[in-house]
Amino acid sequence: PLKDWPSAEELERQRSATTDRALEERLRRKRDTRLALGDGATCSVLLWIWRVGNSLLVGVPEEAYSLVQTKLRQRYGNTAIACLNLVNDRVGGYLPPQDRYGLNIYQEWRTPFARGSLEIVIDALSNEIERITAEKAQTRECLATP
Repeated sequence: PLKDWPSAEELERQRSATTDRALEERLRRKRDTRLALGDGATCSVLLWIWRVGNSLLVGVPEEAYSLVQTKLRQRYGNTAIACLNLVNDRVGGYLPPQDRYGLNIYQEWRTPFARGSLEIVIDALSNEIERITAEKAQTRECLATP
């Protein structure tokens, strides 16, 4: 889910009307992000998981907080997991945890992603890791069966 931001056209109108240089820069960045994501209420973010032997490489195109790796490593403690940010086609911003919203920090006001987006990413990655590890277990069973 995306925050309830004005359209790219409206952000450009606001940017053109301001004489405040700092505000003009913020509005330019927000407009460019909105142009990249579109004016809808949601966007799709591609996530990547590569299995390398018994390890997993997890890739997120945004700047996800370290909660991603913490949660995944807690859930899959027997699997080595390396988490990568800014992988391939970056969409638009930070992915702070829910409890970081409302603190007026840069990562919160700069991101186009609504509260809870990081947790959605963690759940999506977990679901795929479950599928991958189940698939690997089935392969192992097939190889062990006489």
